Amino acid sequence: MIQKMKRVLGQATILLVAVGVLAGMAWIVKGRSQQIAKGEASTTVESVPARIYTVQWNQTKTQRSLTGLVESRYSSEMAFRVSGKIESRLVDVGDRVTKGDALFKLELKDYELELQSSEAELASAVATLKQATSDELRMKSLRTTGSVSVDDYDKSLAAREVANARHTAAQRSLELARNRLTYTTLEAPADGIVTAIFAERGQVVAEGRAVAKLTQGDSWEVVVGVPEKNVSGLRDSEAEITFWSLPNKTSRAQLRELSPVPDPATRTYEARFTILDAPPDLQLGMSATLHLRDLVDTKGIFIPAGALVGRQDRFARVAGEGAQSAFVWKVVDNQGHIQPIPVQVNNYGENEVLVEGELRSGDRIVSSGVHKLDAAMTVLEWEELK
Repeated sequence: MIQKMKRVLGQATILLVAVGVLAGMAWIVKGRSQQIAKGEASTTVESVPARIYTVQWNQTKTQRSLTGLVESRYSSEMAFRVSGKIESRLVDVGDRVTKGDALFKLELKDYELELQSSEAELASAVATLKQATSDELRMKSLRTTGSVSVDDYDKSLAAREVANARHTAAQRSLELARNRLTYTTLEAPADGIVTAIFAERGQVVAEGRAVAKLTQGDSWEVVVGVPEKNVSGLRDSEAEITFWSLPNKTSRAQLRELSPVPDPATRTYEARFTILDAPPDLQLGMSATLHLRDLVDTKGIFIPAGALVGRQDRFARVAGEGAQSAFVWKVVDNQGHIQPIPVQVNNYGENEVLVEGELRSGDRIVSSGVHKLDAAMTVLEWEELK
């Protein structure tokens, strides 16, 4: 009986000790929780690795890219100033020509006959003028003696004036015939490259019909179609060009011409950008990408989206309370102590947000893992982002 009572007393003692231990642990946990809730620093500061972002407060550049083609600024379609049958084609697509080089020739027979006819008309006009002038002088001499009437003299004078006019017309006709004969050879008006051929030998072409296309000079451009939403402020953008076939070449560009009306099919506005420093191996028709950078004054500063602790985030603790506004964790010293800085979000981007607050250029903020931090912790920098 006595042994049984001893066993009961021993078990009761063990139970009381266990209860006391549990009560003590609960008291310790409660005290730690109250410390955290009140923002009190613990004797052992927890350090966690973190990615740090250095704030930069400046103007923001937004970039747009458009695809286009390389063209020459001066390009024209070549045509004969007279009609006729093409006798010979002297160039091919891609040929480089210099000013005065022959491109096409027409058959000359008809224009040579026209020239001969004009020469004969001029010879006739010269003879007629000579005769009319002689008659007018004779009639003038007879008029002084009263041998002829005033009416006869006036008729001789008018005949001389008509002969003189016909002589002038014959001279102009001969000059025109000579010009038309020279027009049967189509010459390059300037140095350039033949980029297209529209007619062949033996073909009859009308006056003014294009037979070839010629690019002139060494002024290069990139032609792009600009969407309606990007037209505004285009002239103030910084332009740069990269070339698909020349991956290591970059050129500066300047807007020269912007169409006032959109293309009816694509609904884009054609823009021509002059290439200011074209590479020497640039070729017509190459594909190019136009990069436009706009300098924009922004109200606030862009920070990584991962640095922002959102409104009413129950995982972030600031002075023992749930966060009632957005904030970021600022690293305040070299030991990695952090401090919450409230911010106002002005705009959300894909990877960054535009905020306002007590942030200055050069401030360092935590940019990842922010939801697991509290003011009692310190951070160990493991990657610096700028």
